[in-house]
Amino acid sequence: MGPSGPLRPFVPGPLDATRVVDREIEEWTTSAGTYGMGGPGFVGFRAGADWLIIAVWGAGDWLRLDGRLLTDLFWEKHRRGVPWQEDPAVDFDDLFVGRRFSTLEVSRDSVTATLDDGRVLALSPDPADRPAFEGNGEARRLAAGDDLRRAVFTAPTTELWIGEVDGAP
Repeated sequence: MGPSGPLRPFVPGPLDATRVVDREIEEWTTSAGTYGMGGPGFVGFRAGADWLIIAVWGAGDWLRLDGRLLTDLFWEKHRRGVPWQEDPAVDFDDLFVGRRFSTLEVSRDSVTATLDDGRVLALSPDPADRPAFEGNGEARRLAAGDDLRRAVFTAPTTELWIGEVDGAP
């Protein structure tokens, strides 16, 4: 277990939405990123050689497609709606495959992307629109210094190792 090749420092720059808007989504995942012992559950969409990464820990539990969560392990326990991942009538692995983002807007506290079929993928700025963390019951909210404009970026791979490089986080 380990990286598929030599690790190289990667600090993503500001999002250039033209690298993913109007390009076909060829694959996607709710398990992008790693820290060596597991994964942070970033959501990623591949369009050609570029991955659009939404680098929020457990992003599938923050993101909604047409108002419905992508993932939610505790939906039954809390009597919430069925997330896309648990719907037996949906091929979750292909949910976005073949589609294109028509628009993509990222602000400090929200993400909104419209697909070419009119569906909307969104991370709402309202913590009440997300399930609370199961362990401590606290709302999923961004910290005061967090900014999604730094957490949504393109990368050449989903194999993003989270950690320190030469003493820098």
